[in-house]
Amino acid sequence: MRLTRTEGFRLTTWFAGIFLLAGGAVFALVYWTTSHALEDQVRVEIRREAAELMRPRPTVEGLMMRIRIKMAGSGHFHYLLAGPQGNPLAGNIAQPPPLGWSRQPLAGGEEEDRAHKDLLVWGERLPNGNGLWVGASLQRVSEAQEAIQSAFGLGLVAALVAAVAGGVTVSLGFLRRVDAINRTARAIMTGDLSHRIPVSGSGDELDRLAQNLNAMLARMESLMDNLRQVSRDLAHDLRTPLTRLRQKLESASRDPAGREEEIAAALREADGLLDVFNAILRLAQIEAGQPTFAPVALSGLLSGLADTYRPLAEEQGRFLQAKVEPDLLVSGSHPLLTQMFVNLLENALTHTPPGTPIEIGAAREGRGVRAWVQDRGPGIPAQERERVLRRFYRLEASRSTPGSGLGLALVDAIAQRHGLRLELLDAGPGLRVEIFFPAAAA
Repeated sequence: MRLTRTEGFRLTTWFAGIFLLAGGAVFALVYWTTSHALEDQVRVEIRREAAELMRPRPTVEGLMMRIRIKMAGSGHFHYLLAGPQGNPLAGNIAQPPPLGWSRQPLAGGEEEDRAHKDLLVWGERLPNGNGLWVGASLQRVSEAQEAIQSAFGLGLVAALVAAVAGGVTVSLGFLRRVDAINRTARAIMTGDLSHRIPVSGSGDELDRLAQNLNAMLARMESLMDNLRQVSRDLAHDLRTPLTRLRQKLESASRDPAGREEEIAAALREADGLLDVFNAILRLAQIEAGQPTFAPVALSGLLSGLADTYRPLAEEQGRFLQAKVEPDLLVSGSHPLLTQMFVNLLENALTHTPPGTPIEIGAAREGRGVRAWVQDRGPGIPAQERERVLRRFYRLEASRSTPGSGLGLALVDAIAQRHGLRLELLDAGPGLRVEIFFPAAAA
């Protein structure tokens, strides 16, 4: 049976066994303590009764009279007054027991009732040589012992039933949730990565496991979608340059006069293809690697990039300005952050017409830092802003410009690796790319 092989059922069985052992120990302690306490109480009563018989010290006849009077009453004590030779003088104990404390059976009664008819007897030698014994029944002690046994027995049975029922309930719930994980795993093994493990909302370990597995599945689905998209886009975008490369090589083979020009053009096409593959390799390294983070002087990094790209922008008829607050520190990989802002600047220089102002900047915002690159070019339509972060995705208007469609994908990968928030906004007109660093470096 599957239920008995579950970890939950085994744990419940172990805990039930431990509980029974602990309950048995408590029962033994309570049983022993209660029995001794009640028996001590009976001993105190017996000694008090014996002392009362002897106060004030009576004659033999007077003691015999007192014993007869007490026996005629409704007391629960038993007595025996015997002579020096052990001959009974008065009382209802059949034979003289040993002196001191002893247990004596009551006369009559069935053997199985003997425990209820046992007498606890105290005997002492009187100054005149006679012996006096006073006893009392231990029935109260036996009844208390039976009550304790019954109470603990019922309690342990109830606890055991509750433990088994709880174990079955927990195990069935555990099995249902494990079965849900198995069903999801089987569906995923068939190739359907859209399945997710249901979360009960209890916040327990299985919920946290389900949430982590769901996050992993979402990441796997995203990676597989990216892989399929990359395969399609790579085949689509490389087909044209490879066709052009083949045509140029074929033309060079047929036209010796223009061979050098065609070979140079073919080399440019090959360089472009190598740039694409280098970008793909760089993107894979960013997504798979674990960069070393350290404090980065963001103000110096952005100001340096502005100084570097300003002459290039002016050559192309564009205007690059920097609005960077001083002394901004963030945590990250200096090479990757440099690559991210270089891609944004080159994207702005490539996709904006001459005369367009471009701005790079950064400022404190709360405990974090917000950096941006903004231009006044054609911008990106709102419905396309999520798509341009995919690999090889290019707007129709930008297909005539150089590029592989990997620039913003690299920016997004670096931002994700650093845990940054990347937003593409409308600059009215133009594009504003904002990157929010959640906490400045100390």
